[in-house]
Amino acid sequence: MWDGVVPVLDMFKSVLRLLESVLGYLLFGSVIAFASLWLVPILTVSPVVNWLAGRAYNRWDHTHREKMSTLETKQACVRKLPDDFKCAKDIRIYSMADWIRETYLDLTGQLAAENRKRVGRSFLSRIADLFVILLRDGGAYALLISMFLRGEIDAAQFVLYFAAVSSFASWIGGIVSAWNQMHASSLSICFLRDYLDYPEKDGTGEASPENFRDQAPEIVFDHVSFRYDGAEDFTIRDLSFTMKSGEKLALVGLNGAGKTTLVKLLCGLYHPTSGEIRINGIPQSHFRRQDYYRLIAPVFQDVRTAFYSLAETVSCADREHTDRAKVENALKRAGLWEKIEALPDGMDTKLDKKVNKNGTELSGGEAQKLMLARALCKDAPILVLDEPTAALDPIAEARLYGEYGRMTAGKTSLFVSHRLATTAFCDRVILLEDGRIAEEGTHAELIALEGKYKELYEIQSQWYRENGKVASA
Repeated sequence: MWDGVVPVLDMFKSVLRLLESVLGYLLFGSVIAFASLWLVPILTVSPVVNWLAGRAYNRWDHTHREKMSTLETKQACVRKLPDDFKCAKDIRIYSMADWIRETYLDLTGQLAAENRKRVGRSFLSRIADLFVILLRDGGAYALLISMFLRGEIDAAQFVLYFAAVSSFASWIGGIVSAWNQMHASSLSICFLRDYLDYPEKDGTGEASPENFRDQAPEIVFDHVSFRYDGAEDFTIRDLSFTMKSGEKLALVGLNGAGKTTLVKLLCGLYHPTSGEIRINGIPQSHFRRQDYYRLIAPVFQDVRTAFYSLAETVSCADREHTDRAKVENALKRAGLWEKIEALPDGMDTKLDKKVNKNGTELSGGEAQKLMLARALCKDAPILVLDEPTAALDPIAEARLYGEYGRMTAGKTSLFVSHRLATTAFCDRVILLEDGRIAEEGTHAELIALEGKYKELYEIQSQWYRENGKVASA
């Protein structure tokens, strides 16, 4: 839907208008035939030019729709950016207002130029329409006047046929207009058809999540590779490893190593280009998507909150179906309860001040704790933490490490981090490099190996040691 037009509904309306116009055409065509049989085919054939002009415009508009849509999306993004509270500081401190304004005006200018092209094309098609109408109706009226002057028809017949020609012409125009509108709607619906024809990746439903909730599952990556659409290289390359039942696995590596992509593969948000992921020996593809999601409680790098209450955000349910005791316990375990308890409305405080007058805005670290509480409240058998300490202060980070064992009790967990010093509390560490496993073992084993892991660990830890020497000196 755009500009108030719904192509799917408009198609049915156009069909009704077409049927109505065809009936009018037959009725008034029968009347005109009494005056002259030649008038009917002449008046009928002449609108072919109108039809061709309209069809040409529709096709041109369809081929340019993607460009218009892209420009409209960009303009909407720039328009919404200044309204985002999270961007306010950057916009002010870096004096970005003029740049945003110039970008918006540039996109608006491009949109205006494209709209001028559309209006110009539409105008040309209308000019052809008017020219045909002039020739068609002018010729018909000239013939009737000639017949009246020759005495072939009287005044009453002249008035009848004159009115019939006018109505007949309008019904022909209605047929052409309805047909062109159907054609335009059909082209617009092509976007919907493309969406509906997009390959569905939902599983077969052979496996049920209820069989996996009582114990920590084993997870196997069997020769898994993944490449993004349009990319030349694979992000994940022939990856094979096993997460044992109840194991706490740490995944580390530099930026771009493929850690987040692997997380999204495990969560079922992406599907392997090749290879297979199995849960307790059951292929991932045997689960319905929504069923599979019930097995995993993730905390992603990017935090997204809506305008619901804190309790509803943690429980992912409305107030009526929220288990408040469970939510409170999760918030305490995530280290956010003291903050929430101090709010006037407690856990019923709404998020997003733009929507809720008495709402609250959480800091980056607090929002990350809220997402952790949500994962703990879900209590799924697989816990995935993707850089969960990125926005936490050192005290909150240390508390998370101390609580990690209790959080993951009875679960299989994956802890993703780019800081190698955070992996000591995990059972095993995998160092990912260019989408492959570079090294694997416990923290102590990898340090003793004196390979890439130790090299990265030394690089990261040297600043703490040097700063400690400076402080002691």
